[in-house]
Amino acid sequence: MLFFSIINRHLMLWQEIILRFFILGYEQILAQLNNNNEIETLEVRGFYGKHLKRVFDVLAIICLLIVALPIMTLIAIALKIESPFSPILYTQLRHGKGQAMFKIYKFRSMRHDSLGQKFGGKQARISDNRVTRIGKILRRSSLDELPQFFNVLRGDMSLIGPRPHAVDHNYFYEQHISNYWRRHLVRPGITGLAQVMGHRGRTKRIADMTRRVEYDIQYVRELGLWLDIKIFFLTFRELLFPRNAH
Repeated sequence: MLFFSIINRHLMLWQEIILRFFILGYEQILAQLNNNNEIETLEVRGFYGKHLKRVFDVLAIICLLIVALPIMTLIAIALKIESPFSPILYTQLRHGKGQAMFKIYKFRSMRHDSLGQKFGGKQARISDNRVTRIGKILRRSSLDELPQFFNVLRGDMSLIGPRPHAVDHNYFYEQHISNYWRRHLVRPGITGLAQVMGHRGRTKRIADMTRRVEYDIQYVRELGLWLDIKIFFLTFRELLFPRNAH
């Protein structure tokens, strides 16, 4: 029975490949097969990544929410006072694990009329006139990211992992940075190795993003409990002494 089950599984796989050949093209199919194989390899390689990381995420986020909810309430009130007719939260599509799409939550830090792009757009600049007064404080302190705690509870994100970039930026950088897609082998994070190493905020050159992606891939390769704990505590250093946040 096991033998016939294996044969049937492979027949179904090849049937799907043949049907999709005329739609996706040969090179895209190979890329997707390599992507799927590496995702599967990563999942079975580490017990922490497969079983414990999700437990770590949920327990840590519940504890953090106890502290953060009063702060989030005050931020919501301040945003409503500043812009009574604008939404408190801002959502945008991002790529998650395996490049699956999800909606990321943030506190709105820009004027509502400048948030029309669904997949991304221009990165925020220093002294960007789209950023509101409260938004400057939120972005500088990274408090605009607090609603992503709910993304973690939903399973879209992890507490620790590569930061999810705008979809448009992913499409651009994957054409210029080799192995860029490897950062999508795990759930994106609220904070990550690249961020605690000082690579956060706007990237001016492809070389800047390349260095950030190298740290992301290093994190995927070395995924483990102690690395997550280290990044968790180093994040507080970045919050107290922020670099490159605007």
